[in-house]
Amino acid sequence: MAAEESAGDITYTNIVVWVIAPDKSSGDAFDRVLKGNGIRTEVDYPKITPRVIGDRMNEDLAVAVDLEKAINKAVRFGHKEIVIACNTLQLWLTAVKIPEGVRVYTTFEAARIKYPNDRPVWLGTTVSAREIHDFPTLISLGKLGLQDLTQEIIWRVKGVTGSDVGTAKANIKKIKSEESLRARVLQLLDGLKNAGIHQAIMGCTELPIAVESYANPGNKKGITLIDPAQLLAEMVGKV
Repeated sequence: MAAEESAGDITYTNIVVWVIAPDKSSGDAFDRVLKGNGIRTEVDYPKITPRVIGDRMNEDLAVAVDLEKAINKAVRFGHKEIVIACNTLQLWLTAVKIPEGVRVYTTFEAARIKYPNDRPVWLGTTVSAREIHDFPTLISLGKLGLQDLTQEIIWRVKGVTGSDVGTAKANIKKIKSEESLRARVLQLLDGLKNAGIHQAIMGCTELPIAVESYANPGNKKGITLIDPAQLLAEMVGKV
């Protein structure tokens, strides 16, 4: 257990976790969850090559190179505990050399610890849905239309929050429209419930923003939506 100290109503761990946040808005939202759980953080906003092109993984090695640079920057600043505020970017960790003694926590690991048996459906980019095999996904369940909708919502959140949408699919009209985003979010929630999905992990940092901003408690009734940043905060707090 990490050493702790209190400040107001929150008990903070004494370790400082370095947060790699490729997209500022979703990274800040991720960081707020960590801080709200008593995790001390320092946030970095490195430029990372886009991980997703449309609904496909970017095969450019520059993604791994950028991630490794971001990790090494944390080490230069004296940090050995790191989290990545992008679930999809975590997939590139296998292509990165992590310095000895450095711990990179992932939401995948946190979710596996929290749910060792009956695992919720993992919602996220189509890239992560294809690559994750230890959680059910909309792809593994054959709900391809809902997966396409999830990926569209992720792009729309990026559009609304001012993140890079340069590699989004061209057929996403009015990508910066909050009205369109709200309609898609409600459509997704209804679709999940109609598909019999009553528990899901919002495994993309844009999804909690979408749900919290554009759905009310009535829309969410009948489905439990889990923020993996919360699971990660719980795991880090116990280390």
